[in-house]
Amino acid sequence: MLLVVAFVLVAGAPPARAIAPRVDGGPFRIDQSTVGRAPLGRTAEFYRTAYASQSIRILGDGGFDRLLFDDWHLEVLFRPGGTTAVGVITWGARVTTGLGVGPCSLATTLIRAHGPRLERVAQGKSLSAYRLGRLVFVTDLGGYVRAVGLLAPGVSIVPVLTAPVCGSASVG
Repeated sequence: MLLVVAFVLVAGAPPARAIAPRVDGGPFRIDQSTVGRAPLGRTAEFYRTAYASQSIRILGDGGFDRLLFDDWHLEVLFRPGGTTAVGVITWGARVTTGLGVGPCSLATTLIRAHGPRLERVAQGKSLSAYRLGRLVFVTDLGGYVRAVGLLAPGVSIVPVLTAPVCGSASVG
């Protein structure tokens, strides 16, 4: 199945806030091994159970099989025919690192919080991407973090670059 994703960016306008559910009374956390309840390397059944979502879609796109949890603002990537996840992407505003950076954060907050540890891995006319270990942060011309991905070593950053923009309901 081919999925075409189009994004419309309005420079300078803050994104609407896509709100991911809270867990245990607090926000989800992003770190080098998990996004919320989603560590890398688990099976599709694990994610289905962990998220108990009423809105799960399965897509094949861009060289990956994808589980999308629309109500959680979360996407899990698998290699075609693979049984364990190689990427987890979020565009939910309540999902943040320990230093408070996540989708919908200001790009300047990302730079200030993680500064010299960030490596710019993509630079285009409308997007930039920064790697921090296994994490990839995508920023836009409006000065906001659009999405954050946790990727296994060797996995392309393209799915994070094409992920829904913070504030979007989902893809597809």
